Amino acid sequence: MVYLMFALGIVLVGVSGRLVARAVVVPRMQIKAHLREINDYGFDSIDDGILLSPTERFKQSVRELATKLGRSMMSSVPMLPALEKTEITAAGYYVISPEQVHGYRLMAAFGLPLGLFLLLAASATPMTGLPLLLLLTSIAAGWQMPAFMIRKRGTKRIDEIERALPELI
Repeated sequence: MVYLMFALGIVLVGVSGRLVARAVVVPRMQIKAHLREINDYGFDSIDDGILLSPTERFKQSVRELATKLGRSMMSSVPMLPALEKTEITAAGYYVISPEQVHGYRLMAAFGLPLGLFLLLAASATPMTGLPLLLLLTSIAAGWQMPAFMIRKRGTKRIDEIERALPELI
């Protein structure tokens, strides 16, 4: 009897979750359909950001956050050098600015140790010696990892281009 009531509760929670999701999504879908009809008729929308998917809006907000963080970090701590635009372009990232990369580095420098700290806290590991050293090392690793990956990808791309260049001549 208990299992039957538990199963019924799970089904009801699932149904209510679906109904809430539908209540949130359907009006948005109707707006998109209406805007699509208007666009097909020949009028351009004023703000194309309305038609962005939630994933694209999230990516755009993360990009903007990284750019803002990078700018403020570059102005407040100028002794931490940013990657040059040539290094970023060599890696094939043409639309990312050095400020944005600096912001991503800052986010990684805080995000990696935070995730590690939460993992250590969940496992009830005492913050002594090795875990503390691991947290401090993860700050440095989080800061250097994006720059290292961009530089490595850039040198690899340039080497591939240089190897393929004699075949073109």
